[in-house]
Amino acid sequence: MASTLRSILVTGANQGLGYHTVHQLGFLERREAFSCLCAPESWLPRAKFASEIDPSSEVVPLPLNVTDSTSIKNAHDFIENYLKDKKLAGLDVLSPICSAGIVGKTFEETYAVNIFGVVAITEAIRPLMNNGGAIVNISSTLGSLHWHTQRPPPPIYPSYNSS
Repeated sequence: MASTLRSILVTGANQGLGYHTVHQLGFLERREAFSCLCAPESWLPRAKFASEIDPSSEVVPLPLNVTDSTSIKNAHDFIENYLKDKKLAGLDVLSPICSAGIVGKTFEETYAVNIFGVVAITEAIRPLMNNGGAIVNISSTLGSLHWHTQRPPPPIYPSYNSS
């Protein structure tokens, strides 16, 4: 039986890296219960593997648009209340997805999510972090300089690759 509850916030969990991060947490955290607050709200209906997650753990869908200050404030308030209800000292891990699979029509749209959104959610949630908590930024390889030197050139998405 788990003796502690770890709290983790994963953004961008409706698909791609965020979605699979939540999936992997469900497998890796079997020795300790975890509560994963994840955005957006659509995660649970899409989670084909929800039954594989340890029953002592939970995934809490959290509506969040990292480009909307009201949405960020609402997420902050929800997380703050959630932590109090669970009697947790703070959030253990914040994992914003730095390249949330968005290739906007413009550089501004892509940067709004992949850069400015990550900064906005990190700054808003940082005060709720547990002492010793970690911020783990996750990104794809499309922006990796190492990736570009080791493999054939990827498709050209200048705004996405640079974000």
